[in-house]
Amino acid sequence: YVEPMARVRVGNLSEERVWSDLMDGLPNGLPGRGDRGLHGTKEWGRIYWGGALFWLLADIEIHEKTGNRRGLADALSGIQDKGGSIRASWPLLKTFEVGDRALRLTVLSDLYRKFGAAPGTADLQELWRSLGVKRVQGKIAYDDSAALAAVRRAITRGPRGKSPSTTRDEGFTADTGDMVNMDNPRNRLLMGSYEGRAAAPSAKSRGHH
Repeated sequence: YVEPMARVRVGNLSEERVWSDLMDGLPNGLPGRGDRGLHGTKEWGRIYWGGALFWLLADIEIHEKTGNRRGLADALSGIQDKGGSIRASWPLLKTFEVGDRALRLTVLSDLYRKFGAAPGTADLQELWRSLGVKRVQGKIAYDDSAALAAVRRAITRGPRGKSPSTTRDEGFTADTGDMVNMDNPRNRLLMGSYEGRAAAPSAKSRGHH
């Protein structure tokens, strides 16, 4: 999730492509019957797209609670500033707590309890309606009268008062590997890798013949 939004802000990926891919992919991240939280799953869709959903919801909530003055990038910057880089091996809860302290909120820790430790879900149709993102004749269109339209614009353009060139998340690697040690499998589950890495495995690789 972090990678495509950063690429949108620097102009080498269209926001229409990002929203289209999220609309297509996020249903794969929702829990099925009997699923546990993201830390209890081995399903490809839950791992990749469930992580992307986690970060999208976090970004939205941060923007809402700060009047679009801050976003997920500020939490990630706070984590990095306290030493949470690829050279560190932090427990995931510590990572979230440090990010929350940077924001003076509890968004990441609260969402972890809902999605990481439990099979949290989201109403995606309501989410897109609130953000004002829809498809019209196969193309992404926007409703700027939607309740969270301003949040949607801030997510792709950077928090209020910050230009793309000064928003810290452009400095992170494509799969956010500079933030926490991705050798820790618990951390990989909630980082939500994107694009080619999020493609469904073949039927054979899933054990079907």
